[in-house]
Amino acid sequence: MGRRLMDRRTLGLAIALTYPERAFAGESPLIVEQSRHLVERAGRQEAVGSEVAQLLSRSPRLNEWVEQLLEDGDLVPPHLQSDQVRSYAGLTGMASSKPPRYHCPEHDVVWYRMSVADTVPPCSSCEKILSRC
Repeated sequence: MGRRLMDRRTLGLAIALTYPERAFAGESPLIVEQSRHLVERAGRQEAVGSEVAQLLSRSPRLNEWVEQLLEDGDLVPPHLQSDQVRSYAGLTGMASSKPPRYHCPEHDVVWYRMSVADTVPPCSSCEKILSRC
């Protein structure tokens, strides 16, 4: 049996958990705990998509954060996305200004390095070292 992929909203919730001060600002600790539990279950290949949708429908601010994240093809968290107009494609040959992306090879955990002074944290699920994408 092949590995089931995590649906995009659950993936967005997993990424939100790596940026709790931004994604969960103003949310109750219960929402954070429920989110963590759903992502852990998804990591065990349980189908939690409908439960994630229900949680996000009860938390409009968190839902907006996840929706903005999912609009970005590279899954850059909203607070790290550039302020450019979304329809602007940039000039041919221009370098990307997006921050380096790190991920856990075993979990759907992604982290973006804002500054070279930032230390890359371990995976929030398994504590292993994140790899640069």
